[in-house]
Amino acid sequence: MKTKALAILSVFSLCALAQEKCDVVVHHGPFMKNTYSLYFAQEYTGADLVREELLQKKIEIPTSLIGTIDSDVENHAFISMNLMSSQTPSAPLPLLNPTLQSKFEHAYFTEGKDIPPVDGKPQNRIGAMIWTHYGTRCTKERNCPSFMNMSMVIKSPDWLKSIEILTKQKTIVVAASGNWNEDPQAKLAREIDPTLKPVHVVPPLSDAASVKYNYLLVGSTSPSGNVSDFSNGSENVVLTAPASNGDRVGAILSSGFLSRNSTKVEYNKFGGTSAAAPQVTAALVLFEAISGYHPTLAEAKTLLRKSAIKLKFSSSPEKRHGAGNLNTLKIYEIAKRIKKACDGRATCAATMIEQDDTYGGFETNAQELDRSKKAFPACFGNKPAEVACAERTEAIKVLRRHALLNTQDKEVQLGLSCIYEALGYKANAAYYKTVSEFN
Repeated sequence: MKTKALAILSVFSLCALAQEKCDVVVHHGPFMKNTYSLYFAQEYTGADLVREELLQKKIEIPTSLIGTIDSDVENHAFISMNLMSSQTPSAPLPLLNPTLQSKFEHAYFTEGKDIPPVDGKPQNRIGAMIWTHYGTRCTKERNCPSFMNMSMVIKSPDWLKSIEILTKQKTIVVAASGNWNEDPQAKLAREIDPTLKPVHVVPPLSDAASVKYNYLLVGSTSPSGNVSDFSNGSENVVLTAPASNGDRVGAILSSGFLSRNSTKVEYNKFGGTSAAAPQVTAALVLFEAISGYHPTLAEAKTLLRKSAIKLKFSSSPEKRHGAGNLNTLKIYEIAKRIKKACDGRATCAATMIEQDDTYGGFETNAQELDRSKKAFPACFGNKPAEVACAERTEAIKVLRRHALLNTQDKEVQLGLSCIYEALGYKANAAYYKTVSEFN
């Protein structure tokens, strides 16, 4: 035990010696280098690794499985869609046919200009009847999507009717828990004692929907692995996804087309729980497309919770922000396991989702893992050696993949923390150190 402790400590003592001279992670882009890597959200969930494999194997995920309803047709909606399916690295689901992006199937917006009047009344920019019209239409046409992304909170009790319609079609609505909704009692307490921190809670209508309907709540975390200051909490929040830098809503990179008719790729800093929800939606779409099984809401929650990366907040007895961070790569690998074992048998798939064994036992080739550690000798206690830049770039992918599938491997988590520290990404370094402590 003493030897092991010294070995772990030696990782930190060697970190200062790590002098990286090549870009082992992507940090060149339209935004200045920060204390976190450019695509930190995709790196933390493994979405970039999934995307790379899907492209290599030429696997295209049908966008017909994805739906999105949003409040802003020309900006918010398309930026969030670029975190689900796009021809650029921000999305785990690649588009082998880029022209599909501007025709994103089941993209339906609460703008209302394409929607006929209901009972002779024009529809509002954001309103329940638009939701109801869509749910009624896809029900009639028998083509409701498996998953509907909703990067906003419920604004009116009438919206619940729309959620009910989609629930009857077995569509799971993946929704943002919302931002900055301060608990009234906590706010009063802060007026008495200004040193108290704000407590942000999921609005009552969204919370109620998560209990009664197929409505799954998602929160947000920062690059260092803390709950975002603004992220609304509730015991009904299932998990989080990396989508902010502390109290800054715009912090992760979403790149792709920004409108229905656009052909120019644009880059945007996007964030908040609005950016967390589409990452989870994409992971669930990926699961269904690969496994061939559409989970119930309860099964989807189990899948997300059991595969989640535990962080400090997920160990809290309050459980206001869910089971931890999204692990897209593990969900992808679980989907492959279920496909191989069940081959379309629904009962088999449902059983495997519940079994703990489904979520463990992911092995990395021992020689490949050892070679990858040696690519960063200062962080894994190896003798210094000449390693080509390309080898280091591949090595960090191997280490990250192993860490995502084996979160309990403290040596690799701490080694990644050391590597990112040497690269100047202090937030990433803090994140992997946190993962090493709580898994």
